[in-house]
Amino acid sequence: MVSVMGNSLDQIKNLKILAQSQSCQGQYEIAAKTLNNGINTLESALADLENRADKNLHAIFPAAAEGSHIAAELADLYGILGGVRRKQGVLTQAIAAYDQGYRYESDPRYGVCNSYNRLNRLITRILMHPESLSDANALQNITVVEFIDVLQALKELQADIKKQLDGARSNDLWAAGDLVFTCALNGDDQGAVDAFQRFELCSPPPDTNAYDTYITSISAVAGLNTPRKDSLNKATALFANRMKSALIINGDSNHID
Repeated sequence: MVSVMGNSLDQIKNLKILAQSQSCQGQYEIAAKTLNNGINTLESALADLENRADKNLHAIFPAAAEGSHIAAELADLYGILGGVRRKQGVLTQAIAAYDQGYRYESDPRYGVCNSYNRLNRLITRILMHPESLSDANALQNITVVEFIDVLQALKELQADIKKQLDGARSNDLWAAGDLVFTCALNGDDQGAVDAFQRFELCSPPPDTNAYDTYITSISAVAGLNTPRKDSLNKATALFANRMKSALIINGDSNHID
């Protein structure tokens, strides 16, 4: 059997870099096409592995570690696609991408340990309907996206990311950052502070891009009229103040104004 984990996954890595560059230039449709090309390639490869496993009852589904690796890459591609669509302002398409990425993240057959799509599918629903952060049934009659009780989902997510951070993702700055954001969305200010301390202690330490990512995403939700505005502003300040002080120490005080 020819493995897809070598050159093909190297190509996927380059494809993601290209798509992110295209997105930064405002070429959202081109970036989406680039990402969908990668998604189609990997979903075809994963389907082939599953078919092979079905024909061989002694095979480990889905062809051992290779299938898990492909599923993790697919989750990442869908997450990036969701981000492109969100920047483009097409929130229903962003949600659809995050939802699909979450299916790979949450499928126990693949063992993907991440919170990328799971968090962002909730964030984007909040951006589309801010009342979902105060009313469990706010999305009940919205037919264009799958219904989720956002409030309950956020409580469950906070507990699950905490477990990941205490286990398999103990030195994962994105797990810690996602926990900060989730705690703020739940109004747990102390939990957000504790998670931010974990974020700062990751090795290697978070770079400017990581700080910028959370400042941008949290402040976008903080700008909405929700009961969590104060907690979200506090969380944004954790990242912004720490990054600013670090830049001043490094002699780059003009980086953020």
